[in-house]
Amino acid sequence: MSRYKIAHITQFYYPIIGGQQLYIKNLIDLLGDEIEQFVIQGWLEKSNYNYVKNLSNFGSQIESRMGRLFPYFSWYRSLYSLKFEKKLLKSFDKLLLHYPFFYPSVKWHEDIIVLSHGVLWNRPFKDRTDRVFKKLAVETKKKCKIVSNDTDYLREIGIDAKPMQNEFCEIEKNVFYFPNCVDTDIFCPSESKKENIILVPRNLRPDRGIHLAIESFGLISKHFPDYRLVIVGALYEGSNYFNNCISIAKDYNIIDKMEMHSTVSQNKLLNFYRRAKLTLIPSIDFEGTSLSALESMACGTPVISTNVGGLADIPCVHAETNSADFSEKIIYVLNNLEIFSKEQTQSVNLRFNIGKWTSNWNKLLTT
Repeated sequence: MSRYKIAHITQFYYPIIGGQQLYIKNLIDLLGDEIEQFVIQGWLEKSNYNYVKNLSNFGSQIESRMGRLFPYFSWYRSLYSLKFEKKLLKSFDKLLLHYPFFYPSVKWHEDIIVLSHGVLWNRPFKDRTDRVFKKLAVETKKKCKIVSNDTDYLREIGIDAKPMQNEFCEIEKNVFYFPNCVDTDIFCPSESKKENIILVPRNLRPDRGIHLAIESFGLISKHFPDYRLVIVGALYEGSNYFNNCISIAKDYNIIDKMEMHSTVSQNKLLNFYRRAKLTLIPSIDFEGTSLSALESMACGTPVISTNVGGLADIPCVHAETNSADFSEKIIYVLNNLEIFSKEQTQSVNLRFNIGKWTSNWNKLLTT
């Protein structure tokens, strides 16, 4: 008897450097014995996995040139290329779209789930593509099953969903709220001694707010002179934003107290969580229920985050998106580490454990 077959359709999967990619990998690993899963990705890097297919492209030189002229060129190229995969996609029982953007090319399929990893459009709109992203998000709500990992996305498409309520529930007919979750057997506190580290497990992009973390650390550094700011994620060295972050650190005279590590393995990231005394998630846009935040809290390391997007759904200490408020929250939490560590760890273990996530996804994908 053949297994149930599902195709993930996404712009990004391999290499796995962010939460959305890890989300897919978790689904594949945790449900692999019962469900046959395949990934079709728009990203052009060749995968080491035999269950991953890259969508056709127009050649790296043309792709690069067009990407500089039109920032969303690769997305539209993927949308176009997907039209030619109909024969392959017909062989799958269910399609799981990790972005509603791809719906026009596969809407002929009878069983589609649209998964949101957070709001993908600028608010307010900056260009035509922002309007397209939201238009398709609203359209798919009417025609597909929707699974969102935060309530912010659901409110954006017209659904009355309150933050931090009704996890793993069907909010409306065919609309589900499944927050990100962590394996609390892996991400858990250890007996190792904590170091004076403030961790920022974020890729170096403007929407991830690394500049806010650096500015806030600069403001509190004189109060905690022995602390280091450790940034872990894709660095995009040489980019304008990378150079801007370095410039901010120099302005605050903290460059010698700041470490930057490129993307690391899950085991090394786990070690960073356990060594750090505090984690910052300073995102200013495009954020769901951050896996990094949940992983840190599960390890007993408290988290301060902004209140942006899906961050409002998780039990962090929330700060405004400015360095004055963020730095005040850092001082407050550092002076009350044991209290926040215990409260946040207990909350994650109870509400955001991978067992709930796996059982609910398994039920949804096989019905």
